[in-house]
Amino acid sequence: MPSRPGKNASPEEREKYVQEAGKAIQAIAKKLGSSQGIVNHCLREQCVPMPRLTPNSYDYFRQFKILNTVLDHLILFEPSDADSREGHSTSCTGVAMSDCLSMWGMKDPFEPVFSAQRARGVQFITFVLTWPGYKGLHMDWRFEISIQSVPTRDKLAYIIAGQFRDFIEAVDKGRYQAEDDNLHWTVGNGGYNLGHMKLSALWNAADGLWAANVRVVDEV
Repeated sequence: MPSRPGKNASPEEREKYVQEAGKAIQAIAKKLGSSQGIVNHCLREQCVPMPRLTPNSYDYFRQFKILNTVLDHLILFEPSDADSREGHSTSCTGVAMSDCLSMWGMKDPFEPVFSAQRARGVQFITFVLTWPGYKGLHMDWRFEISIQSVPTRDKLAYIIAGQFRDFIEAVDKGRYQAEDDNLHWTVGNGGYNLGHMKLSALWNAADGLWAANVRVVDEV
C-alpha cells in the first residue's frame, strides 16, 4: 500500500494516494480471489449528507431575481462501466471529480442536458454549493450556469467539479471555517479533498436552484 499523505499534503498528492491505494487493493483482492470483501473492508464510500435548502433560502435568492419556474429534473453522473456492474441500478455510484475535470470515464458524456428547460426558454440555472459543517455556505456560494452553452453531461460535470475544487481552495485559504461540532466533514488540509469525491447527481432543489449529490471514498 502507498504511504498515506500527511495533513499538509496537496490536493494532487491526496488524489494520487486515493488512486494508487485503489489499484493496490484491487491487485491484492485479485490475488486472493475475494475482491469485494477486501474492498469493503479497506475503503468506505458514503453519500455526503448535504444541508437542505429551506424556504428562507428561497426568499434570500428571490431578492436577486434569479429564480425561474422550471420542470423538476434530475441529472445522473455514472461511470462509463456502469452497465457492466453486477446489480446495476439507477442509484448511481458517481463519477470521480478528477474524471469530471478531465471529461473522461463518464457514461453517456455527450447526452444533452436541460433540454426541457431550453424548450421553455430558460436561459440559465443557479447552482448552489452546499456542504455539511459550513454554516451559510449555500447562501454565499452560487454560480449561474448558462444552459444554452452547456448542452452535454460531460460539460456540466466539468463545471460542477470545478466549483467543488474552488470551494476546497477557498477553505484552504481561510475563507470558510468548519463548525466545531461538525468537523467530520471538513474539507481541505486534514479533511476531504477532490480526490475523495464523486459527483453522483445534480437535482432541481426548487425553482431555478440546483444542488449536487456527492459521494466520498475514504479508508475505514
